[in-house]
Amino acid sequence: MVKKDTPDIKLPEDVATLKQMVLQLLADVDDLNKQLAYFKRYVFGRRSEKLDPSQLILFEALSAEAEEPLPQTPVAVSSSGPKKRNANHRGCRPLPADLPRERIEYHPPKEELICPDCGNHKDIIGQEVTEQLDYVPASFVVRQHVGYKYACKICQENVVIANLPAFPIEKGRPGSGLLAHILTSKYSDHLPLYRLEGIIARHGIDIQRSTLCDWVGGCAELLSPIAGEIKRQILDCAKIHTHDTAVPVQTKDRNKTRNGYLWAYIDGGQE
Repeated sequence: MVKKDTPDIKLPEDVATLKQMVLQLLADVDDLNKQLAYFKRYVFGRRSEKLDPSQLILFEALSAEAEEPLPQTPVAVSSSGPKKRNANHRGCRPLPADLPRERIEYHPPKEELICPDCGNHKDIIGQEVTEQLDYVPASFVVRQHVGYKYACKICQENVVIANLPAFPIEKGRPGSGLLAHILTSKYSDHLPLYRLEGIIARHGIDIQRSTLCDWVGGCAELLSPIAGEIKRQILDCAKIHTHDTAVPVQTKDRNKTRNGYLWAYIDGGQE
């Protein structure tokens, strides 16, 4: 074999310098391996995996930035004192003050209320309040509207009875709160009436879906003056925005559905 002439390379004799050179060579090899993997993917990869050649500029910039030594910044370690809370961490938000509060009090056991040193009874010096947000399921209530009758006991005539207030639906049993709940569930929470029927049935109350539908229709009649005023104000505007929403509507035979549309109008502002 013919030996090739190799250039004379003088290596430093300092061990620390040699270690630094070895580490630098390893870093260069790692960088070359990354570039080789990049070009292999660019040349032999699938079309969806091929990279934009302009990304090579970013790769070279990142490699150059990685070669720069990081400044040795001393890290200060606090040996005492609590850690400061992050300024962006706000913690738990306070519960609304208008929510009703149910106060549940707890006291230590009776044997711990006697001072072990002097034997006297301990007094209250303070309290710690922990608030917990809970949920009470919706409930139904029956309101009895009682109209008393009056008559003259002597002549047994001239009977009078108290007039009852006007109900939202005449000769109907739903109260204003129940009707508001049905309308909110249907139109704000997008809850169909058949699901409302099942929810009400879990409370032991049987209200047919057809009855709920009649109540919704009755509420539409009650709110028609408000709807008419809204329509009048919108038609007086110089510009109107509108949008139609397609909804499936069940046919009378309930075997199929057809497309229905809800048209929404909003005031576009004055020009």
